[in-house]
Amino acid sequence: TAMVTREAAGLWLQVGAFSSTDAAENFREHLLRELPWMGEPISIQSREGLHRVRLGPYKTAIEAEAIGEQVRKSLGFAPVVMK
Repeated sequence: TAMVTREAAGLWLQVGAFSSTDAAENFREHLLRELPWMGEPISIQSREGLHRVRLGPYKTAIEAEAIGEQVRKSLGFAPVVMK
């Protein structure tokens, strides 16, 4: 049987979603190059055939929005805040 792991509580910034693991990993590597200031890991959460590239978790909406604004300035698009 598959092991079920619980996601960490908090808010996440989703920066992309892909149908293939390779595409998600390539985008993650791109983000690592483009966001050298990012102190948190950039993770990939896979479920039901969708691979979400995310930052976080963040404890507060204010913290998530501040990081989201920095990402927007660096990449030219704003991530989506997810619970």
